[in-house]
Amino acid sequence: MDEKYCWTCDVESDWGGRVNEYKGLKEGLPKILEAFKSRNVKGLFFISTELMERYGYIVGQILKEVKASPSKPNE
Repeated sequence: MDEKYCWTCDVESDWGGRVNEYKGLKEGLPKILEAFKSRNVKGLFFISTELMERYGYIVGQILKEVKASPSKPNE
């Protein structure tokens, strides 16, 4: 039996915004993307508008590495 899983990732600042640091975003997210890519895993990434405005290149990395599709709010 083939099992399928869906991974979700909240892409946000460290500690859910309680500190103004982005080490996980800059160092951790690339490792997650590489792991997903090497195992052909698709993920669902939740990214705030604020984060996209500040680190827009990250959206491009996610779309490229995991072949994700962008969605529009409220759809």
